[in-house]
Amino acid sequence: MLARRKKTVGLVLALLIGVSVSSSAHATAFGDLTLGIGGMWPQGSLTQYSDPGPNFLIRANYQIPQIRAVMLWGDLNLTLFSNETQRAYIDVHGGRDIPVDQTTNQYAVSLHVGLQTGNPSRRGFFRPHAALGAGFYLFATDVDWKGLNQDDPIAEETTDSQGRFGWRGVIGSDFFFTPKWGIAFDLLYDQVWRLNSTEGKETAHLTSRFQGFSLGVVIPFEQFRE
Repeated sequence: MLARRKKTVGLVLALLIGVSVSSSAHATAFGDLTLGIGGMWPQGSLTQYSDPGPNFLIRANYQIPQIRAVMLWGDLNLTLFSNETQRAYIDVHGGRDIPVDQTTNQYAVSLHVGLQTGNPSRRGFFRPHAALGAGFYLFATDVDWKGLNQDDPIAEETTDSQGRFGWRGVIGSDFFFTPKWGIAFDLLYDQVWRLNSTEGKETAHLTSRFQGFSLGVVIPFEQFRE
């Protein structure tokens, strides 16, 4: 299960890059492709997915014909909340326990689509923007057990998986040092509806909030056609 989930995440990332580059190859398509890395900070007192961690982002903007100040916008994110390894013991045949390294990974994959408004110029150095979009979030917790000083897991399991809807707001700017590329900086705000928070034996369905930032490289679609 864990290996399939990691492979799925990789395939989704590759698919979005391929779709973005393919779409940008058409002469009528104007927009930008952004690759970014930053951080995400959960807000509140959730006991699950409450650790800050790195966020990896792929975003594509498509300019709406004849409405230059408004663009279609979509992004795909991978957020790594925590990675913890501790000593544990598992039962083996014969009724004895053996020590193992237990590793727990918490992460989320999210997809957003919406509208972006901002500076419509294709030549300006400073291009501020703001965006709002609906999102789907998949939160997961994977656990694997490895023998001491071994690389291959003895067993692995997905102990939690939650698909939730929410929304994202973005405020930021692109800084184009040359017409071919620029630096993108964004502040991110997410709300996720009904994400589980477990306290003992009780589970509460709460609206969860996340704040973060992204810093990356933005490339106009025109560059892929050259």
